[in-house]
Amino acid sequence: MKLPLSCLLLAMAPSCFARMSVPAPQPASAPTAAPIRATITMRDPATLEVSYELAPSCPALDFRNEGIRPGVAAGLRSDWQAADDCTEFDGQQIRRKHPSCSTVRLRVPATTRSVDRVYPWAFPVERGLYVHTVAYAPAPACGPVDWHFVVPGGTVVIDGAMMAERGARSAAEGGGDEMPTVLIQDRFGPGSKPRVHASS
Repeated sequence: MKLPLSCLLLAMAPSCFARMSVPAPQPASAPTAAPIRATITMRDPATLEVSYELAPSCPALDFRNEGIRPGVAAGLRSDWQAADDCTEFDGQQIRRKHPSCSTVRLRVPATTRSVDRVYPWAFPVERGLYVHTVAYAPAPACGPVDWHFVVPGGTVVIDGAMMAERGARSAAEGGGDEMPTVLIQDRFGPGSKPRVHASS
């Protein structure tokens, strides 16, 4: 770029630099959405409670249904039910009934029912349930998901690792939306020989 003689003589003068083009400041990137906290709880081997803590900007959740055909998805969740007065569920979408509700909850019965090309989602095994998160994973519109698994007084098995009462997989760690887990009513102490295995 050629500068006028006056600018060459007064190279440090602010008036000269004012004539030079300066890149416009770039807008700050939008903040990343806070993760949804999804918790799958087994209090007895007959039922799961699945809850989702939502940000105020997220009034409803659709399921991701990765690799699941629409007709198959509807049948998969035909016996799932809203578990409290904050939750509306039509088999496809979970909605909060009131703006003051921050968490929506579903009740999912244990079942040996199988659905084409879908991992079991609440399958009885030992004194517990085999759970695959692909059936519960929400669409990404409301943000990523931190997964939590709770069995009061029992054992959680994730990727072959046994944990007492609770386990987790954060969105930052990845893989939680397509993860097998086993929830067992019995507590296994350190060094116990595992009788079940869950790994992705």
